[in-house]
Amino acid sequence: MKNPANPNLRRTLRRLALLASISLLAACGGGGVENILNSLWIYSVDAPSHANNDADVTVTARASSTGNISDDDMDWSWHQNSGKEVSNLSIEKVGNSSVLRFKAPSENTTVSFTVKVEAKGLSDSENLSITVD
Repeated sequence: MKNPANPNLRRTLRRLALLASISLLAACGGGGVENILNSLWIYSVDAPSHANNDADVTVTARASSTGNISDDDMDWSWHQNSGKEVSNLSIEKVGNSSVLRFKAPSENTTVSFTVKVEAKGLSDSENLSITVD
């Protein structure tokens, strides 16, 4: 003889599993399964800790990702947070990297930057400082 409570129990468990899944998606920003499987992070920032006045400086940030994020999906930005304003600033995207080039100020200062990478609703950022004298 079949237990009549079994179909109701199964239905209730399915509803609870669905509700739990929806709650998890909402907790992570509602990005759906795609953003659960995707990840994006900056894994290195190659920058000198020190630069001479008026020197040409190069900083390279590299990112990695999982899921269906490609190098072409990555958008990079750089922001100078403090210090004397740098000159001849240029930014180049090369694959999964972004290269910042600039001329260090002629005055002694510490310049700080934030680099940020974004793709498919995800982002990561790193801060760096370079002492110029």
